[in-house]
Amino acid sequence: MQGRQRDYFDFFFDAFARTPGAITDEARAAYARAYASDTALSAGFSWYRTFPLDEAANQAAAAKGPTGTPLLYLQADGPGGDNPAVLDDRRQPPDS
Repeated sequence: MQGRQRDYFDFFFDAFARTPGAITDEARAAYARAYASDTALSAGFSWYRTFPLDEAANQAAAAKGPTGTPLLYLQADGPGGDNPAVLDDRRQPPDS
């Protein structure tokens, strides 16, 4: 990955952005520079590595029942914006 950050970000911007051309060359270069060090790359990837821990913690919390914490759910309206796995998992707020 080191030295190929720009290729990495370009792939995700081009594959998943609704309008890839809206992400300017300058912005793409800025993202690549921000992840230029090994420390930044490790921190960025470690965020994703914690997802299984987050999942376990969320499942344990969900087993205790609904919380009273309000939730605002936003999504894009373009291609890729309707994620069935997320939409099917939404929960109605508890009656108060």
